[in-house]
Amino acid sequence: MDLSVVIAARDVAETLGEQLDALLAQEWDGDWEIVVVDNGSTDATSALVDEYSRRDPRVRLVRASNGSGPSYARNVGFAAATADA
Repeated sequence: MDLSVVIAARDVAETLGEQLDALLAQEWDGDWEIVVVDNGSTDATSALVDEYSRRDPRVRLVRASNGSGPSYARNVGFAAATADA
C-alpha cells in the first residue's frame, strides 16, 4: 500500500457519499485506501461506508469508540492505516 487517506467522521452520512465518490474518481498508479473512522455516529454514516466498502475494496470502516473528538479519531485511523504515507 502506497497511500492511506484517513477520514475522521461523525454523523456525516449526508455529505460523506459525495466525498467518497470524489476520492474514488481519482486516478493514480499507486495502491491506496480510504480509511473512514466512525467516531460515535448516530446517523447512517457506518451503513454508508459499509455500502461503499462492498462496492470498492479500497474503502474500509474503522470504529473509534473508546474516545471522542477529531484528534482521537484521526489517531485511530492512522494506527489502522496500512500505508506509511
